[in-house]
Order: sequence, then C-alpha cells, then structure tokens
Amino acid sequence: MIFRQTPVSANYKQLQTQTKLFNMKELNKMLFNILIAIFIFSNKSVSAQESGKLMFFKVLENDTIDFFLNDVGDITIQSKAKYIRKASIDKNGFNYVGKIVDQVMNGKINYYCTYIGGSINGQVLGFYDNGILKYQGTESNSIKDSVWTFYYPNGQKEKVIQFNFDTLYLKEYYQCNGKPVFIDGNGKYKGRTISGFKQNDEYTISGNIKKGKIDGKWNWQGNGSSATEYFDEGKFIKGSSYGLIYYKDPKVSLLGFDWHEHVDIFKFIAIPFSSEKEMLFSQMLKYKGNNNLNKTFLPEFKIKLNDIIKINNLENFWCLVQFVVTQDNKVTDILVHSNNAILEKQIPAFLESLRAFETVKPGDKPVDCGIYLSFFSTNGVVTYPEYNFSTSLDIMNLLPNK
Repeated sequence: MIFRQTPVSANYKQLQTQTKLFNMKELNKMLFNILIAIFIFSNKSVSAQESGKLMFFKVLENDTIDFFLNDVGDITIQSKAKYIRKASIDKNGFNYVGKIVDQVMNGKINYYCTYIGGSINGQVLGFYDNGILKYQGTESNSIKDSVWTFYYPNGQKEKVIQFNFDTLYLKEYYQCNGKPVFIDGNGKYKGRTISGFKQNDEYTISGNIKKGKIDGKWNWQGNGSSATEYFDEGKFIKGSSYGLIYYKDPKVSLLGFDWHEHVDIFKFIAIPFSSEKEMLFSQMLKYKGNNNLNKTFLPEFKIKLNDIIKINNLENFWCLVQFVVTQDNKVTDILVHSNNAILEKQIPAFLESLRAFETVKPGDKPVDCGIYLSFFSTNGVVTYPEYNFSTSLDIMNLLPNK
C-alpha cells in the first residue's frame, strides 16, 4: 500500500519536510557500512565461469549477484561494462530483494536502495561517477515519496522537490555556487536534463516554475536540435520543433532519465567481444544457419526445459543463463544460476551438447560471442524474453547484406 501523504500546502514557506534526510555524518556512516558489505562479497565468487571478458553476471557468496551494465543500465559483458549492480533475487519470485548497490567499475558507489516486497521502499541515494552525492530521497512501493534533494557535481545543493503521490513540486532551486534562485516554488529555471529513454545525451532546458510546477513556455536545446514546449501547471500541452507540432513525449523534465530505475535483467541478448562498429546481417550470430534465435535456438531450448519441468514436477522458479560461443563455434563457459538446483545441473549439460551455433563474424573474422538468457516460471507457466536484433549487438550498427 502506498503511504498517503499530507496534502501539499499552496504556501511553500509553510511546507514542512515530511521525511528525514541524512546529514553528512549519518550519510558517511551509511556509506561505510555499504562499503564493508561490498568488501565482504566482492572478491568471493562462487561462479563456475571466471573468464571475465564475456561475463554478463557473476555469482558471489550469500547469493549476491554482480550484473555488468553499460552506460544506460543495459546488461552487457564485463569488458564493455561501465557499472556493476550488486543485487540478490528473491528465492520465491523473479524480483530483487534486499539492498541494491550500483558501482562504477572503479568501485565508487553510484546508487543505493532497498527492495522490500518486490518494490523499492525506504532511502534512495544516487551519486555522480566521482562519488559526489547526486540526490537523496525516499520511495514507497517504487514511487518517489516526500522530499528529495538534488546536488551539483561540485557538491552544492541544486534543488529540493516535494513529491506527493509521484507528483512533483519544485520547492527550491539554487545556482551551482549555492546562491538561491528561488525558495518559494516560483521563479526562472535553467538547467540540464537527460530526456531520452536509455540515452545519455544532455539537453539544456529553461522556463518558468509556478507554484512548484513547470508552466508556460519552455525551451530545450541539445544533440543538434531544439524546440519550444508549452505547459499548464505541469501538464504538457504541445511542442514545436522546426515547424513540426507534437503533443506527446516532451523533452522538458526536472528529473530526466535515470538508468538506475530501468535496469532490466529479463533479457535474451548476444554481445560479441569485438570493437567493430558495423556489421552485416549475414555476419550476426546464427543457430542452424538463421540469425533469428527466437525461431531456431529458443524452440529447442523450450522443448528441453519442458522435459525437465515435466520429469521433475517444477512449477515456480527463475533462471539466469550465460555462455560463450567461441571462434570455432563451440559452447563454453556456461554458467546457470537459479533458485532450483535441478536447472543448475541439467541446463549446462544440454548447452554443452549443442553443435549448431555459428559465431559472430564482423569483417568476416569470427570472434567469441557471449549469450545471456533469463526466464521464470509461475505455476508452471514459463515466461521468456524476446531476442532483439537491434540491442543484441550492443552499440553496433547492423547493415543490410551487400
């Protein structure tokens, strides 16, 4: 149940903080405890697969998992990762459970939250890659709750936002030198935001804040384009860019895209160990001569899994699978992690028997390719993700066959 907030007063001077924010002493103590937990588990891997470069995840002691992520929070191989998510999956369902810690590859903490009952509940902390606090606040059932404070990369306070049932009210806004722009929810705003989903391009936005909400005419500029957008007390009305009018998907946002909130480990992807930027469709990973693994590999995998389920009377489980298709098309470095020991034993045996993979060949030169697949079953009904061509090759551009 979402905690019901006290209605927000129209008089921002009387608006009281509805949650306790950490002072620096408390924050440093909390970070120390997180670092101790990370130190205990970071170097104690129980994974069968330790080759490193083509790992999507690593299993640590106490069922903690390191997931390797790129710069927009998509799961990737370790050699291409910028971040690590340290997390545990609930034994009773395919959900996070307990503390989540995201780290930059150099070890600095980048994000912290706690999952309770399948949702984020309690304190949330975000950090810049240099370790400076970026924001702090609380969530209730994965909905932003009460007061959130945001900071500039130099550590100065940037803004204070009051959330009421996920509706935001910008209460205070400051310059990067700490000087207040306004502290009563009314005034001019000019800042930067990451607007696109799963993107990291920054846009400059500017306009008026009225009673804590975006209002009137706003401008945004960045990534070689610009536009004007119009709002009425926080509600988007329309936008205009180079003569084109649009009525949805505004780029103006006081929060922007935060990849920590969109890390999806329910994936079926293949990523080659290669730095090539272009690739023909004919050079993609294949199974039985076809690069659509949804039609070739996955049906065979489902048949085998259904046999395992039927023989062992399995109903509720989740499973993470990773393996490598080598340059000579062999399946190696298999790691299966599940809340069911039968799957951890029998799936690797099936994968080892496969002989129909053809690895990726950028520039017609074969390279090792890592494959990651996750799935779960609820009351005997198994759910699989789709194999996506465009994202399966990371940042590569897929070109038509010549």
